[in-house]
Amino acid sequence: MTDYTDKNNYNADMAELIKKFTTAMTESKQTRIKEPEVYDGTRDALLIDGWIRSIERFATFNSWTPERSCLYATTLLRDRADAWFRTIELTDDAPTTWLELKM
Repeated sequence: MTDYTDKNNYNADMAELIKKFTTAMTESKQTRIKEPEVYDGTRDALLIDGWIRSIERFATFNSWTPERSCLYATTLLRDRADAWFRTIELTDDAPTTWLELKM
């Protein structure tokens, strides 16, 4: 009788775990925010401020570290912004955190 009860408990536990996992996956798909736009180096204070804030909101929403936020933001650099970053990314002054990059 004990083996049967243990199997029932195990099956019930597994069913509950599968249900929780499925719910979590469904909820995470429903709570997405728009990814930030690319930044091309345009010198416009409002545009730059908006881009910085969109990166910060996206990083906060995803619970990213400052280092991951920096890495992600650099993938969004295009044209002049990307050329600027390429000149510093291999130096000792290369930013490694979001705070360093946005300064």
